[in-house]
Parts: sequence; C-alpha cells; structure tokens
Amino acid sequence: MAEVTINGITAGYRGNSTKVLNNLSLTVPHGKTIALLGQSGCGKTTLLRILAGFMVPDAGTIQFGSRLLVSDSVCIVPEKRNFGFVFQDFALFPHLTVAQNIAYGLRRLSKDVRREAVDSMLSLVDLEGYGKRYPFELSGGQQQRVALARSLAPQPDLLLLDEPFNNLDVRIKSRMLEFVRDLLRACGTTAVVVSHDFGEAAVIADKVAILDHGHIIQYSTVADVRTNPSSPFVQSLVISHTDQTSFPQGFS
Repeated sequence: MAEVTINGITAGYRGNSTKVLNNLSLTVPHGKTIALLGQSGCGKTTLLRILAGFMVPDAGTIQFGSRLLVSDSVCIVPEKRNFGFVFQDFALFPHLTVAQNIAYGLRRLSKDVRREAVDSMLSLVDLEGYGKRYPFELSGGQQQRVALARSLAPQPDLLLLDEPFNNLDVRIKSRMLEFVRDLLRACGTTAVVVSHDFGEAAVIADKVAILDHGHIIQYSTVADVRTNPSSPFVQSLVISHTDQTSFPQGFS
C-alpha cells in the first residue's frame, strides 16, 4: 500500500536560469490516478520525467513508501524503479509483433510463464487474436492498448502516462479515456497522467494537480476543482474544456 511522496522538487534545464519546477511537493496515494494538468511549459512533463528517472532534479526528494528514489545523494536508475511509462506516440517496436511488444519487459521469465502473461494482457485490453500482428497493422486506439499492456505486464508499482490521448482520433478518444480509467482501477495500479485538458482529467483521474509556472496551485478531486477553483486561472482551465463527450460504442 505504498504511496509516492514528492517533496521540495526543484528542477531546471542546463543553460536556462529559470526553474521549471519550484519547490514542488505532492503525494500520490496508492491505487489512485492523479492527473497533472496545466498549460504547455508549466512543468508537468518535467515532473513525469523526474518520476521516471529520465531526469535528475536540482533539489528535493522522492520516496515510494519507505524506499528513497531521489535525494541529494541518491538517484535510482529508471530500470530499477519498477515504474511503467506510456509515451505520447506509444513508442511500440515496429519490428516486433504485438505479443513480442507486450513480452518485452518479461524477458527474465520462462517461455511458458511469459506466454501466459501475454495472453492474459491481450485479453485484458480486448485484443485477443491480435498477438501476431505488427503495430503498423493496428489503429491508433489498438496501438495505445498494446502500449498499455506492455507497460502493465511487468506489474509496475507506478504507471506514468505522458499525454497518451493526444494522437487519438476524436471518434475514439472519449471511449479510450473510459477504458484506461477502468483498466487502471481493475488492476489496482497507481498512475500519474499528464494532460492539458480538464475534460480528460475529469474522466480518468481521482484527483487533479494543477500546475502553473512550476508550482501546484490546486490539488484536489475533480469535483472540488470544478466547483471550488482556487483562482481565476484554474477556473479558466475548467470552463475551457468539457467532459460532456458522447462515448461511442466499441473501439476502432
């Protein structure tokens, strides 16, 4: 039942004196999905990269339960954090089949156990019978589900998603939001998803952290952010997006 505790994270990029994140603190509860919401350049993707271990902050600490991941003297490398990552463009291996993509993080398991895990994930993401296909043979929604299956197969302690719905057709985007939300809840996976759209966050997230210039200016439930925005800026984010989207039947 470990939670992620982010404390006092400050970060910038080499050659730029402006800090992207400024003494940022946040707690991600076990089994919940948190959306990082804000305009471009607010620091949400930088925070996700630091969580993944792709970037080292200038100051601050990150803990997963009692395990220290980041401090002034510690920085656990990405492959030892047991965190999954879903990229904007899904980043599937084009030369591998769907089954081989999903099995990529399971290479230390025996062949039979690996096959069982892949079959289980294909069923979980509603892609039974697609194991021998290649990514170019799939629609955007199907590719996203393969990327999710690949990230969830090793049973990560935390799943990080970087604007995963940006490249999806509008016709299936709302359906995929609902699908991913239900999948994460069914798996009991703790997740952090980056978005710029409050409508997306309203569907997928349990809580929303709104960033502005490297600071979290409100962190609360979707309902509370909607009814009690902490500032005119937060209110503008809420009213500029809507979650009143119809949910088409099925995937494409």
